[in-house]
Amino acid sequence: MCIVKRIALLFAVFLAIAVSSPVAEARDVDGLLRSMTLEEKIGQMLFPAFRTEEGRAVTEITLQVSQALRQYHVGGVVLFRENLVTADQTIRLIGDLQTVAGIELPLFIGIDQEGGRVTRLPYGTVMPGNMALGATGNPENAFLAAKAIGEELAELGFNLNFAPVLDINSNPDNPVIGVRSFGEDPDSVAAMGKAFIHGLHAAGIAAAVKHFPGHGDTSVDSHLGLPTLPYSVKQLEDRELKPFQLALSESPDMIMTAHIALPEIESATVRSAKDGTAVYLPATLSQPVLTGLLRQRLGYNGIIITDALNMKSITEHFGAGEAAVRAVQAGADILLMPDLEKSHAALVTAVQQSEIAEARIDQSVRRILAVKKKQGLFAGVKRKVQPEAKKQRAALEARLAGQAVTLLKNDAKVLPFALQPNRRVLLLASKAEQLAAMRQEAERILQSAGLPAESIVALEYQRKVSAVHQTALAAADQIILVTESADAAGRDPVRSSIAATAASLASLAAKAGKPLVVMAIRNPYDIMYLQAAPAFLTVYAPVAPNIAAGLKVIFGLAEPQGKLPVTIPGKNGSVLYPRGFGIGY
Repeated sequence: MCIVKRIALLFAVFLAIAVSSPVAEARDVDGLLRSMTLEEKIGQMLFPAFRTEEGRAVTEITLQVSQALRQYHVGGVVLFRENLVTADQTIRLIGDLQTVAGIELPLFIGIDQEGGRVTRLPYGTVMPGNMALGATGNPENAFLAAKAIGEELAELGFNLNFAPVLDINSNPDNPVIGVRSFGEDPDSVAAMGKAFIHGLHAAGIAAAVKHFPGHGDTSVDSHLGLPTLPYSVKQLEDRELKPFQLALSESPDMIMTAHIALPEIESATVRSAKDGTAVYLPATLSQPVLTGLLRQRLGYNGIIITDALNMKSITEHFGAGEAAVRAVQAGADILLMPDLEKSHAALVTAVQQSEIAEARIDQSVRRILAVKKKQGLFAGVKRKVQPEAKKQRAALEARLAGQAVTLLKNDAKVLPFALQPNRRVLLLASKAEQLAAMRQEAERILQSAGLPAESIVALEYQRKVSAVHQTALAAADQIILVTESADAAGRDPVRSSIAATAASLASLAAKAGKPLVVMAIRNPYDIMYLQAAPAFLTVYAPVAPNIAAGLKVIFGLAEPQGKLPVTIPGKNGSVLYPRGFGIGY
């Protein structure tokens, strides 16, 4: 959009808001609430995403976006990686969104910036991720990482982070949580989570913890289906609920629900819109879970926000309007990523037909406005970009990633690899971007030692071991094999061709007597299928700082310091490596 058209659009929007808004100049929460129409109040409960428009990423304000914001009076917008290009563009986009919304009803601008594997900013710092922080064993590191994340977000104009994840990763087969969790121990997860919330608050960013009442012990991704947890309230209180309960002392601004079924708590079933079969109501739509368990039993008085309502665990079984009404009836205050038109209309109709009392809507909106006021949104608080902070955050990121590297195996003292002339280094990874990050750091390490970067060979592997792989293995003096499984299938050589190829490469190296180390850059569970490898370490996230930290350990420039925050199971219920395990040089 040209600059003249953009200015004209924003000026027209500003005039429309200034003239038509019935809530202008209202600042106290109750006064503001009394001045709002039903349509405006319901709009505050809607939190959409505008990811694409006509097949193109939305990276600037458009007429369609501005019309949606004004027509539905939305309370917040969540931005994703496709919305974000550069820091300057992000600041401009967020500023334009707030201008359209108006200072009378400013927007929550949210993002999933957990660190590690789930980061939406395509620039700036990443931070090593929750399981990496868990591997350091120090909650202060979680505070520092969250504070740095929060400061960067605040500089860009964000005011809400959908973090931290408080799920306990007690199920190694979990395909959606995994390294997003701090670990498997409820008390450790709680301590890390509380520190993370405190860090975000210290940076002036609201925290939305997730995914209540716990998504860690599932083997189904709720983006793709409806998981079930067969636990009673007592069983949940002993494990899954503990981090959420203990985190309440840090006053999390929001708690995000999980789209999981809990038949021991919510026994009601409905007919699935997909095939007519009976399905349990998921936690997001369950009054016994949201009101009974979270509000009444745990005593939480803040904002309850749903997980995204466009996930298959919801859309396959419920219509958009039905899901919106059921969520609010259950106790939700904000609906994340709903169908705006259908959800807004369904909620207005539900109030008009007395299915939902307007007083119930007022409860939610009062909570929403109170947090917006606390965050300074009505005052238009803005943070200045601090150029020197960028270097400080990068240094912190590298330090935390280094403390997380966990060495599980080092037979015959294969590691560290010696930095000596005439050593040919072979890098193997299943994805080009990870291979590029490995090569960049390996070249830097070798060149710093006065060795030529030409001694590095980097190869991608996929479905089979090729002749090129075999030739490179035969010529190599040191081999670094990177793995990145997401779930049980991904680390099963029978079900995954990539896992089969990785196992074959490790076997060929062993037969040739070649020094090899496996570096798991996501789940530490990869050692379950690569036990024959002479050396194995894990860095917990497929991101540049973690990969760099792992390579520093491999080449002896740093000591492995991390300890497993999860148990690695063996066969028949045995334990391969216990939580807390980790060796040094």
